[in-house]
Amino acid sequence: MRVAVIGAGPAGLACAITLERLGIRPDLFEKGEHVGYPVAMVQALLGISHPRLGDPLSFLYREYGLAIQPLAKLERVIYHCPDTREEIVAQHGYLLLRGRDEGSLERQLAGRLATKIHFCHWAEAWQLAGEYDYVVVADGSGRTARGAGVWQRRVRAVVRGAKILGEFEPGTARMYLDTAYAGHGYGLLIPFDHRRAVLSLHLVRGPGDRMDHNWRLFLAREQLVYDVFTRFDLVFAAGTVERHQIGNVLLVGNAAGLTEPLLGLGLFASMASGVQAARAIAGQGDYEQMLTPYVRRQEQFARARATFNTLDQAGISRLVKVLGLPLVRQLVPSGRLDVIGLGQPWLAGVEREEGRLRRTTTVEAGGE
Repeated sequence: MRVAVIGAGPAGLACAITLERLGIRPDLFEKGEHVGYPVAMVQALLGISHPRLGDPLSFLYREYGLAIQPLAKLERVIYHCPDTREEIVAQHGYLLLRGRDEGSLERQLAGRLATKIHFCHWAEAWQLAGEYDYVVVADGSGRTARGAGVWQRRVRAVVRGAKILGEFEPGTARMYLDTAYAGHGYGLLIPFDHRRAVLSLHLVRGPGDRMDHNWRLFLAREQLVYDVFTRFDLVFAAGTVERHQIGNVLLVGNAAGLTEPLLGLGLFASMASGVQAARAIAGQGDYEQMLTPYVRRQEQFARARATFNTLDQAGISRLVKVLGLPLVRQLVPSGRLDVIGLGQPWLAGVEREEGRLRRTTTVEAGGE
């Protein structure tokens, strides 16, 4: 059987590793010169994304045979709003190194492959579909799905990032939620170690030409004064697809719409979809059915994003304060409370209250 995998990111590498274990040696094509982002980054892998599965790294190893060494365990997340600050214990959370450096997720996965990666090779799915029995698209974009007419974009994010020097607490991430500079996006600080960290600002549907202004405001309002040794800009698009298999072409990772639109997390689902695509190719199940739990979870995140987009700063601050309540702080890290699934009725109530207040303010203003 001939199988082509397009893209040597986490999803494509997980697929290729699984195919090898099932006795299928794929052809793996990567448009870049190396695996991994050109700049080193730190990405969170959170148990709350899929709380019923428990510890995500343990699950990936136990169920999918993917042994991954994290950069650090994520111990806590500190949320900063203009009028509140809450600290949440982050049980079942990990920080993973991304990029081309030794120890990155991509380097770890690539090191387990016997298959040669064909670098600097731009592959076209529909062309390869006529040459191979199956083609797995793991290029991190919706290009193939758009070409098939099954892609719908949900979120476009513009990201400004900087690698900074200072004094940091490994295992502690900080999230900044201030609509003055982030709108319905967020700022983020995640350490590599005690001396280095990544500072980033994520603007959801934000115009790129406003990033310079918003970045300066972000640094000023949060009093973030650090030595910067690398700065970068990225654009991400998250979407949804109607079908994840089109003939002999299987979509995985972000190409399959598996990056959630709330915080842009999708690493776990990406690797899981790569494994499931390989198993489906080997005749171990129906690919669409295998992805059903992850697709349903993405729908929950999409509804949460739609509601979050309606909140003003006061509503966002109230949400952060709820996360800091003792009972919530006890149940969320343990995985016994699904904040995305169970929290949507409460978020909907906040949304209705925000709408009522806006209507009341409009009426009063008109009366004056």
